[in-house]
Amino acid sequence: MSKISVKDYISNLYQNYTIIKNEEFIENTSLKSFCPIIDTSVAIFLRVFLKATKPKKVLELGTSIGYSTTIIAETIAEWGGTVTTIEIDKNVASAAEENFQKYNVLRNITLINDSVFNVLPKIEEKFDVIFLDLFNGLYPDVMDSCINLLDQGGILIADDTLFPVIRTNSYFAESNKKLDEFNKKLSERSDMESILLPFDDGVTIAIKK
Repeated sequence: MSKISVKDYISNLYQNYTIIKNEEFIENTSLKSFCPIIDTSVAIFLRVFLKATKPKKVLELGTSIGYSTTIIAETIAEWGGTVTTIEIDKNVASAAEENFQKYNVLRNITLINDSVFNVLPKIEEKFDVIFLDLFNGLYPDVMDSCINLLDQGGILIADDTLFPVIRTNSYFAESNKKLDEFNKKLSERSDMESILLPFDDGVTIAIKK
């Protein structure tokens, strides 16, 4: 077998997997300037993980154009689950809502167009799963709030957690310092049990004890 990257090997294995592809979602979105969205391999991971755990209530921090939200919503709709997602950018939130309508998932999504720092302190309910996909430099600033909003046995999933070792150019220097801080603090918490999975740009799963 000729040499192939891990990412390409995984992509080739699941190229026929029935799921909305990252590229398709971007192409069908009217807005062309937005924060990066998850890779298709991460979307497949989310779907498999959610089907295994069957959460009823999911919170997402960082909607972007709604790709991950759409994957989450269409998956958990099978058992009546709902997802609340927070996006600070008005134009991006509007594009996400258009996508939710386009992919017929709006019915079980609550989209909040505001800063997570305004919204999180006001939330009183607990969640089964929280998906963290904000600007990486904010991860340590929202970690405590995320964990507080998890029900016992709830699960925090954080995307892009390998950036400090795979995206080493100067552009990411400051955000990588904060992300490294998040990784270290989360791994050391006595109330959480976590593992960083080395696929795509890194995905961390942490369970609240």
